[in-house]
Amino acid sequence: MSFVYWGGVNSGSDHLNRTYEFNELPHTHHFSEVYKFRKFLYPKPKTHQEWDYFKPKNKNKLEKYLIFERRSYNPFTEKTYSYSEKHNFVDNRVHDNFVIHESGDKRGMEKTLHQHKKGDTIINYDEYEPFLKYAPSEWENYALDDMIDVEMLVRPLHLIGMVKYERVHPTTNKIVSILKKTTNIVPYKEDIIDSLISKLNMFEPPKHSRRYIKRTGKPVLFKTIIDAYNRDKNIVWSHLDEFIKQQRDIEEILQEYKIPYDYLNLDTDDYSRFKLKTILPRKYSHPNFDLDNAEINHRHDILKNLAEEYVTIRKLTETRLSGRITDRI
Repeated sequence: MSFVYWGGVNSGSDHLNRTYEFNELPHTHHFSEVYKFRKFLYPKPKTHQEWDYFKPKNKNKLEKYLIFERRSYNPFTEKTYSYSEKHNFVDNRVHDNFVIHESGDKRGMEKTLHQHKKGDTIINYDEYEPFLKYAPSEWENYALDDMIDVEMLVRPLHLIGMVKYERVHPTTNKIVSILKKTTNIVPYKEDIIDSLISKLNMFEPPKHSRRYIKRTGKPVLFKTIIDAYNRDKNIVWSHLDEFIKQQRDIEEILQEYKIPYDYLNLDTDDYSRFKLKTILPRKYSHPNFDLDNAEINHRHDILKNLAEEYVTIRKLTETRLSGRITDRI
């Protein structure tokens, strides 16, 4: 393991994940899931594989499943990426993902139908434990080696005791020792308004409708971020607070464990420090909205105005941990 990239949601993680993919270097990309982590492997040239690692109940070992296999793509000769989110206010691009989620489990657990070249593989979550919701001391003996046996880890928050982006557990001396011997990267955006626009564009009306109902007891169904803003501005401000708090909490934990790290300015720094043959343009995974389109430009301006108001209201001058002294986020 040479690098750990400590980017939160919408902080360049997918860009680096794609960069390592096109260089065919093994890496893991961690999400907020507690049942598994995903490893990207390249067993032979031009072959891309994605493996999910689960822990069977009552067994202190991991099982892995080949979820996806295809040829490796060339980002410079074919379309390999389309910026999109589950909800997209500015230009209504939809999320295009090969994973199909099926809800309805009586205990609230998610069952996932994975599609790959050999057909459909049903992963029955009833047979596995959500091992990553527990303290690292409980799983490091059987999971850590598989987790770090790669060139780079992207967003491995479980290593520092975070669960679903919240600080929950202490980590272990072994993990701290490993991280201190690794190059740790913490990203940030110098162009704060541009960063906030991307995050506002990800606003999920159904999720925030449920939160509002739970908090107030009043029935509501937000159709857009503007509906939420007009009902209660703090709904929108809290949405942005979450992103900033998550990234700062990561940095704070690294400091507490005295784990050294370097910053990566997503606006100006290049990726040469990763010593890769293929370097993707910085705009590769940026929204790149078509602002020549009048309707898209109008919607973009709406989010820009919200971002500017948020910066004023919160007195936000810096998204890194040092800014917490001023804005208390």
